[in-house]
Amino acid sequence: MTPALGDVFALYTLGSGGQIIPVVAPDAAPTTALGRLHAHEARSTQATAALAGIAQAGTALVQPNVSPSWLETLAEGPDHLALFQAVGFRSVVLAPLMARG
Repeated sequence: MTPALGDVFALYTLGSGGQIIPVVAPDAAPTTALGRLHAHEARSTQATAALAGIAQAGTALVQPNVSPSWLETLAEGPDHLALFQAVGFRSVVLAPLMARG
C-alpha cells in the first residue's frame, strides 16, 4: 500500500513480446479482494492486452471518478465486476513510464 499516493500501487514492465510482466505487484494477500483481482487480471488476456496497449501507446488512462457504469464496461463478467466493486476504486490512473536506454 502507498497511502501517500493512493490505495493501490503496481508496476509492470512490457516484455519484448508485448507481454505485461509484474515488477511490483499490489501489496495484498491472495484472500483479499485486491489480491483476487490482481490474480484474475494476471491470467486475463483481455486485461493484459489493455495494459500493454496503454504502455505501447504511451498515453495515460485517467479516470478521476470511477462510476459503476465505467466498471461495467471494463469487467469481463459478473465475477470480475464483483471484484472491482469489492476493491472500491474511486479513481484510477494507469500511466506508462518510459525509461531511457
